[in-house]
Amino acid sequence: MKKTDLVTNEYLIEVLSGWLGVSASDVERGISRLELKEAAEYLLAPESTFFMRSLRKIVQALLGSSSQRMRISITDVLKLFRNALKKGPRTTEEAYFNRIVSRARDVFSERGIKTDMPGGVICLSHDIDWKDCYDFAEELTELELSYNVRSTLNFLTNWNYRLDKGFLGSLLERGFEIGLHGTDHDIALAYRSRKKIREKLKQGRDELPAPIKGFRSPALSSSQTLFEVLDELGFEYDSSLYAVNPYGRGTESYFPYRYPGLRLWEIPLAVQDSWLFRDMNLSEEEAFSKVRRIMHEIVALKGTFVFCGHPGILRSKPRFFKMFLEECNRLAHASNDIKILKMEHCFDNFAKRNPNPVQKCA
Repeated sequence: MKKTDLVTNEYLIEVLSGWLGVSASDVERGISRLELKEAAEYLLAPESTFFMRSLRKIVQALLGSSSQRMRISITDVLKLFRNALKKGPRTTEEAYFNRIVSRARDVFSERGIKTDMPGGVICLSHDIDWKDCYDFAEELTELELSYNVRSTLNFLTNWNYRLDKGFLGSLLERGFEIGLHGTDHDIALAYRSRKKIREKLKQGRDELPAPIKGFRSPALSSSQTLFEVLDELGFEYDSSLYAVNPYGRGTESYFPYRYPGLRLWEIPLAVQDSWLFRDMNLSEEEAFSKVRRIMHEIVALKGTFVFCGHPGILRSKPRFFKMFLEECNRLAHASNDIKILKMEHCFDNFAKRNPNPVQKCA
């Protein structure tokens, strides 16, 4: 079975029915089969070329034997080359599924069909990629608490910082979520053998306290095999796919969805601080203006805005992060229809509407 065979019309209709809060028959009448056919591959992990998979493995071998400073330098140089592939800027409204949802809402409104979409959601998450990130994590969470925000922190379990079980326990006690980012920061994890992926994921999960529900892959590497193993191990969600990918194909959607053929939920990523400050070299004010615009566009569509931060970066951008937290609070207080949630809860409303996958992987 080809991957795209998992994305049947039945599956897409059920996904859109859950997003829009209308019946499957209404979706069939309101959205053309041609639109559904064109949407088939967006919700799957993008195919990576043999060259890119091999390159990641080679670079990972170099990074694994380098100091933290050298790893960051090598990564920055590689990003300069990657940035040459960057596509032009796009607005959230241009994302394929966002256009379908917006148009469908207009069609249903004209026909007197009421949509029942869950409200907009703001999710803050942080990848603890290196020691500087870990060292600032406690101060960062204290700052978030002062704004009554609780985020999801994704940890590496066997990297260049030592996990303090007392600190992890305090995070849980204060209402934060702990997720898995891997054992080491293996940028080629998704391209390892199924056995190796399983070993690393199981080892990392077992080394963290409390049931671990979510995962984000190092350097956002993704593959069909990775998602199948996550599903087999009982992870509830992944957040390794771009919504709108500046370097390639994304999910073209800012709504959580059940990955085709699996129980696993995918929560597409909207913004990373590394894009803002390393890739685009924006000032703190410019970065905030960009994030504010994207966040407003997504919650206006009643989508899910997922921010991925790195405490080691945010430590040096205090004005940006405080302005961002203030704006999150302002939006949530201005409307009962907008909520700030941890990753583990941001797909709850959709899960209630779609309690079981349409089909399993063959």
